[in-house]
Amino acid sequence: MFEAGPPIRLLLVEDEALVLMDERRILAQEGYEVLPFRRGDDAVETARNAAGIDMLITDIDLGPGIDGVEVARRIRGFKPMPVLFLSSSEPSALEDKARDLGGYAFLKKGFSKAALLEAVGKALSRRAAR
Repeated sequence: MFEAGPPIRLLLVEDEALVLMDERRILAQEGYEVLPFRRGDDAVETARNAAGIDMLITDIDLGPGIDGVEVARRIRGFKPMPVLFLSSSEPSALEDKARDLGGYAFLKKGFSKAALLEAVGKALSRRAAR
């Protein structure tokens, strides 16, 4: 009999509550364990203390507080993992900062369910190939 391993854990950071709920639902329906946050600082603290987080998915613009690029920079400072940045805007200075991180993907908001799942799958596959 096939024994499934632990679920893949995704850290999801999005300041808009309805968007967060929708993205969480899409990912959970595919079997991912999703840890949702509306504030970057909370996500960083959880990543620091929780084991087994496989990937970070974060909006770039998180409103007041730290932005998604800073969330990724802080987390990857102590826990290397793939990052998927989400943004509703065209390439900007924040996205230019994100390019300096390396090992990330970018998805423009308004994406389909299939596009989100494909981006997550590709990022996790690249990680597994290392």
